[in-house]
Amino acid sequence: MSGRELSKKKVHFSTFPPLFYPVDLTSEYARQRGTEDVMIYLSKEAQNQKVKGILFLMPCHATPYYSTLHYDLPMRILDCSPSEEKGIPDDSDHFMMDPVSFVSTLMKNGSLPSHVVLFDSEEQLLRDFLISHSFTEIRRFFHAHFKVDRDLQASVVVYALAN
Repeated sequence: MSGRELSKKKVHFSTFPPLFYPVDLTSEYARQRGTEDVMIYLSKEAQNQKVKGILFLMPCHATPYYSTLHYDLPMRILDCSPSEEKGIPDDSDHFMMDPVSFVSTLMKNGSLPSHVVLFDSEEQLLRDFLISHSFTEIRRFFHAHFKVDRDLQASVVVYALAN
């Protein structure tokens, strides 16, 4: 290969990196930010004493919980601890099988949280239930443009118990 051909290849490949900058920036600063942003929001609300308890209706470990919240508030997450017996579904499995029944049972057995956090894909199934239990949507955070795990989780939605 002559020096001139090699030089052309170097120039050609050197034009690629700038093309990737927008993708890199989007991936770095916007992709799947909703779960972090919701915790920052809830932390500020907790500082103003507007949060008494939070129910997260999303896959296990979807948000950073206390590491971002910095307040000692009761938070309920879907348990995904492995069962000692094979094939026994966990909370997350039960929730995904029948979200309305799962949340209905959960709310019968305990006090209502002041806030419920969920992805918009589950919100479509639970909106009427939440409204019927005096919850109203208060915030919505962008999360993703594309399907990541299962359903498209485009937004993280926060509902609050009406006073």
